[in-house]
Amino acid sequence: MRVNAQPLAYTKEALPYAVVQSFSDITERKSTEAKLRESEERFRNLTENIEEVFWILDPEDWRVIYVSPAFETVWGISRESLYHDRRVWIDSIHPVDRASKDWYNTCLPTRYDQQYRIVRPDGTIRWIRDRSFPVYNQSGRIYRLTGIAEDITQQKLQDSRLRLLESVVVNANDSIVVTEGSPIDQPGPRIVYVNDAFTRLTGYTPAEVLGKTPRILQGENTDRATLNKLRTTLQTWQPLVVELLNYRKDHSEFWIELSVVPVSDEAGSYTHWVAIQRDITQRKRFEDELMKTLVTERELNELKSRFVTMTSHEFRTPLSIILSAAELLEHYRHTWTTEETLEQLHLIQSTVQHMTRLLEDILFIGQTEAAKLEPNPILINSTEFCQKLIAELQLGIGKHHDLKYQPSHSIPPVHLDAKLLRQILNNLLSNATKYSPQGSSIELRVSTDGDRSCFKFKIGALGFPPKINPTCLSFSNAPAMLGLFQAMGWDWRSPNAVPNFTRARFI
Repeated sequence: MRVNAQPLAYTKEALPYAVVQSFSDITERKSTEAKLRESEERFRNLTENIEEVFWILDPEDWRVIYVSPAFETVWGISRESLYHDRRVWIDSIHPVDRASKDWYNTCLPTRYDQQYRIVRPDGTIRWIRDRSFPVYNQSGRIYRLTGIAEDITQQKLQDSRLRLLESVVVNANDSIVVTEGSPIDQPGPRIVYVNDAFTRLTGYTPAEVLGKTPRILQGENTDRATLNKLRTTLQTWQPLVVELLNYRKDHSEFWIELSVVPVSDEAGSYTHWVAIQRDITQRKRFEDELMKTLVTERELNELKSRFVTMTSHEFRTPLSIILSAAELLEHYRHTWTTEETLEQLHLIQSTVQHMTRLLEDILFIGQTEAAKLEPNPILINSTEFCQKLIAELQLGIGKHHDLKYQPSHSIPPVHLDAKLLRQILNNLLSNATKYSPQGSSIELRVSTDGDRSCFKFKIGALGFPPKINPTCLSFSNAPAMLGLFQAMGWDWRSPNAVPNFTRARFI
């Protein structure tokens, strides 16, 4: 209740003797005032305890009516300085952002949502998101501007990292696949993302694989043991790195190094798999070639060891023959006939020739290993060449075998490396005499096939005896012969590369 008293008349002494009183009910007003005070208290408690900056401006003179305490935390400036000079806020905006617009005339009078940078007194820069809301009076005019400004620096940093990460993923040379976390069993986790490198590697576009499983890349030669290992690891949510054979869209094979990592959400629950697929096809091919080379090197080393052993034996035998023949000539030549003396001399000569051929083989091995074996073709007469070779060999083997040369009707001169050809034919004919029965006939035939010359061998009427393995003939001077065959383009490692000396053919 509100009581109002008003005097009506006064005495001579100026004292009131008549008073008019009025009484009014102010219950509603008091209630409204209480509610207003309660509302202001809630408002103050709210604005002074939030991390965002709440502010109120007078649009008539841009005077700051109110700014919450968070302003000092974010801006690093006291509220009193802002109350004293409204330009403190505008001056704190980064020069580049400040120059981008007229903040007073463009932004403040209206509802807006802006992002800009501020420079704090300590020189640090922060990103701000500032939103303004006009407040209207009963006549519809703007009489207040309120707003909320929040520090979004961390969000900006996260956005920048995300953009950087996205750029790395999109532009990576390795194929990147993101799948759902489950199911591990059929049909398997579905693909939710692939980068451009995946398309380059597999030939599949994102539209062709999204929603499907990575198992579309597997095929008949994909190793099941590796897949089982991968499945076991996925079931325990463990990272794994394996090498896997996959198939492209065109069904061609390619090798990958697959690195699989589980990804968890904020609650720590695993939700997705990230798979990085690196193409290692070239590396696998290199490893295969390297392994073949190592096997070849090991086989060559074994053959060289056998060759050295056999060569040492081959040298001891002719040296013994020469020594024995020389001693016989020294002690008994005066009692021998001329024919007997010449026989011993011829024996020494043929033995020396044999040792010379052995030395040539050894030198040939050195040239082969040093990669100095280069063909030097010259124009030669095949008939004269083979006749001379047969005559030299026949002199050395004596009457134990019958060497024959059988040319075709007409053999024109051909371009061949005489040294290489002599080495091949000499080695094969020598081995043929060594591993064929005494008294057998060994025939060398030469013919032409277009612009090619063919050298063919035949031992006896039926070839090698059944108990003789033709492969043994390759071991007498094996390293040298291997060097010859390789120089001529013959891959001796092939299952069909073992020469059939009953019908050997060199082109």
